[in-house]
Amino acid sequence: MVEILENVIQISVNLNPDPVVPGQTDIFEVSGTLDSDFTDTAYIFVDYFGKNLDDPILFQLCKGCQYKAKTPFKISLKVYTPSVLSDSYGIMVYIQSENLDFLGCAMALVGDESPPKDASALPIPR
Repeated sequence: MVEILENVIQISVNLNPDPVVPGQTDIFEVSGTLDSDFTDTAYIFVDYFGKNLDDPILFQLCKGCQYKAKTPFKISLKVYTPSVLSDSYGIMVYIQSENLDFLGCAMALVGDESPPKDASALPIPR
């Protein structure tokens, strides 16, 4: 995996439907246990990457929430899937704090898509 993500806690993402359907809204159930406290100032990014795909979609992690480190969480997101997906693409879901620290991530590859070769290729706010 990309170097910047090697030391980041893995989160789980369940998709409904799975696989996603181009041009439709899908449900992403994001869950895990993070090593850091987080509040509603943290954000989840959903990034479809590959040929001709848009910028990441930004979601406020939760409204009015506060989770302590090592406390399990589960959040449901309605995510619009791009209307055109190539045979190969990737989906990355990652959580960042308000300080842009990585708190957790998950990545799935479809077809022959390969992960970005280095962190600079990821559309991640820095």
